[in-house]
Amino acid sequence: MDVVDLTGWASAVIKAIEISQGFGTGYKVEVREFILVEGDLRHEVWSHNGMRKYHKTPDWATADMAKMSEIMKKSAEEDIGNRTFNLAMNPADIKELASTAELNGEQVKFVKETAIMVNETAEISTVREATAFSHD
Repeated sequence: MDVVDLTGWASAVIKAIEISQGFGTGYKVEVREFILVEGDLRHEVWSHNGMRKYHKTPDWATADMAKMSEIMKKSAEEDIGNRTFNLAMNPADIKELASTAELNGEQVKFVKETAIMVNETAEISTVREATAFSHD
């Protein structure tokens, strides 16, 4: 996919904001108010507990897509440990991550070591719980 900058800006003002995905590390990005064009969405819609939710979105976009792309790549690399830990409880997820993600050798090694460590910890916890339960 080609990274393309917007060209229709409403003003020259650029703001720096900090964003994050979930509870991961936040990162700073520069945004700029843009001019809406036909087809632009001004809201997000989703369902939660059977209720339709709606949120109006501001008319601000990433000011420099190439810079944003680099920030996101760096953030993903820094956050891979957290995501791997969350996936490590399910060996099938680890296998899928290793086969579909673009990981370098050190990251693959880290994924495997983390999976082993988490699975061993889970086995120890299960043994402790079973032992504690049998003494009741």
